[in-house]
Amino acid sequence: MLKDGSVIIPTCMLEIDVSVGLDHHIPEVAKKLVDGEAVRCFKNLCNLGSITEEERDRREILLRSKIRHTVEVVEATDEVIMNSHNAIENTNLPWNTTQAKVIAAFHDIGRFSEAVIMGSNDRRITKFDHGDSGARILEGGLDASGVLELSKLGCDLPVIISAVRYHDKSKLKNDDPYLKLIRDADKLAYLRHMLENPSHPAQPEIGIITPEVEREFNKAKLINIHKLKTTADETLYLLAWFLDFNYEATREIAIREKIINKTISRLNSDPATRERVVSTFEMTWNRQSKAFKIKRESI
Repeated sequence: MLKDGSVIIPTCMLEIDVSVGLDHHIPEVAKKLVDGEAVRCFKNLCNLGSITEEERDRREILLRSKIRHTVEVVEATDEVIMNSHNAIENTNLPWNTTQAKVIAAFHDIGRFSEAVIMGSNDRRITKFDHGDSGARILEGGLDASGVLELSKLGCDLPVIISAVRYHDKSKLKNDDPYLKLIRDADKLAYLRHMLENPSHPAQPEIGIITPEVEREFNKAKLINIHKLKTTADETLYLLAWFLDFNYEATREIAIREKIINKTISRLNSDPATRERVVSTFEMTWNRQSKAFKIKRESI
């Protein structure tokens, strides 16, 4: 197992020993459940007889990417907590770091089988609700001893399952701080990945901003991925994630890492569209937030 969480196993090896690479602060019961689901999915991939070897290899790469993403979200969760000085924003309560990282470890457990069986993690293609799937895996996979182990560490199982179930929904379902945290960490990790991997396919042309996409963005709403038609649309789609961050600690990390600037740089070859996107983002953000203003030099 590599430090980045990559799993090294021969394709279609039937006796598979997988470690997802979760750190030592994750309880063993959580590690075993995540590792066990990864093993089950690798074995299912080996036994799929209806696909070509090339397609099997592609799905294996996709499964590995979801495993790496899990590790990256655990790390992002830890970073947001540290940047908040271990205090839940607007309260005097400390984070239960163990519970937060267990949620991060579990958050995409439903994605593993989606990658293997459907060959995609794009909900435009699969129509798959991986949050609900992950919650069902937890409900069926945690026995009494596992529940007891987590409870001894101060973990609230209903909170964990709820956070996994609702972390991927377009709207925040409740005000639970751990749900807000996993939504932030998930987006932060994915934005980092997108910006560090320019090979990720963008829309075919910069183009203009589609009016419907701009209207949704101006309402500070997450944009429906099905509505994206241009790179300008896709840029606003990603910037909407920044608007959707729940915690100042997460926004501070994103600004420090110049995530807004790097996202908008996708439009540098079209200055007029870039300026339109910058102005739209600046106006929408500063209208939404009275406490945390975005300066032009941060964009």
